[in-house]
Amino acid sequence: MRTFLSKRGTWLILGTALLLTIPALSRAQGQQAASKEDLVKAMNASDTRLRALFTSEEAEKGDEKHARVAAHWYLYRLTIRAYLTPATTATGPNGAEKLQREFHDKVSDFMDRRSYTSRRDRFRKMFGAELVKAMKEDILSRDPKTEATLIIHAAAMLPTMAMLRDDTVNNYLAELTKDDKSRVVQMYAVKALREVMPVPTQPDVDDVVKMPDFLKAKWRDVKTVDALRGFIEKPMDTKGMTVEEIRALTYIRREAITSLAQAKSPAVAAIPKKKMVAAPEGPVAYTLLNVLAGNVTPPPTLQEKVEAALGVCAFKYPNMADYDPQLGIYLVGRTIEDFVKDYNKDWINFTAVGGTKKLPYVAYKVDARRLKAGLKELGANTPTAHVKAAKALESAAGTPILDKIIDNYKQPDQA
Repeated sequence: MRTFLSKRGTWLILGTALLLTIPALSRAQGQQAASKEDLVKAMNASDTRLRALFTSEEAEKGDEKHARVAAHWYLYRLTIRAYLTPATTATGPNGAEKLQREFHDKVSDFMDRRSYTSRRDRFRKMFGAELVKAMKEDILSRDPKTEATLIIHAAAMLPTMAMLRDDTVNNYLAELTKDDKSRVVQMYAVKALREVMPVPTQPDVDDVVKMPDFLKAKWRDVKTVDALRGFIEKPMDTKGMTVEEIRALTYIRREAITSLAQAKSPAVAAIPKKKMVAAPEGPVAYTLLNVLAGNVTPPPTLQEKVEAALGVCAFKYPNMADYDPQLGIYLVGRTIEDFVKDYNKDWINFTAVGGTKKLPYVAYKVDARRLKAGLKELGANTPTAHVKAAKALESAAGTPILDKIIDNYKQPDQA
């Protein structure tokens, strides 16, 4: 289950700052997409049928109207003041967060693998299409200068929409990643694509049963991967920006890198040339290795490199003989070296006593644990021909270095 925000206002502040440069669009400030009375009336009329469609009944012609009612119910209430109540306690959810949770829980239950059957497919597509239509026409088309809060709250629902794993939703998210004028929406769009990862493992090219189905469906994953790759690799124009604005942009790119790293494969498809003359499709490795090598603009932050390194460590490619892991192993090692250098430089600040003590620049302990686990995964995933190099990196960086960081911040010379 996706974790919701624990620090109220964090995303709102970041999102509002990112929205400042977006030009005005269409709707007037505070305009409701529908009245509370109309939403309740429509939901009551469709309630019995929607209960059946969200549980076991197969959708029929005409059920689009019920899918529309459900989409409006879960999204349009964000535009109605009566639903946007303040939090009752300092740590409790406010009205918008309650609506987000309700939507998330509904989709999560609907898509639960333990109960999901193909009978739900048709309604899933109807629901996804209506959600996209409502977002595109009535919510995210609003003026961000007057309705920034609404747009941020609605954009935070994009990852839940992605959980439907619907082509219409995925295509919409891919479109949103290209809209540089809507940075906060971009941020949630690239986060949302994480919900459709990992990509399926490419079967053996000689598997006459699995391979045709894999090739038929791979376009969806190629589109998702290419949307993330395009966002990550596109140079960001930071001319005239403040340091804080640049950090905000690289934060969004880090989210995209984290999503792409969940692919867990060097590419969506890489058919050996003896079978098909074609370049790898959806080449995840190409982009993640470029991040590790510093070949993105502006240069990647340490946190971005850590996410990319973990993605490389997670690659599984039993039927992609053409992928050579040597460069990945080398760049992962170099990233760990950068990580340790940064840790050593910052060590004096977060281990100081008294008023000079500062918080760590990054979550060194957490990332050290993640990197250690990643190195173990890298060793397990690497083919026999290259496993020696992967194991050597794990031996050199794991216990002698990363463990010392994990163990209560040992001194720099010990790390």
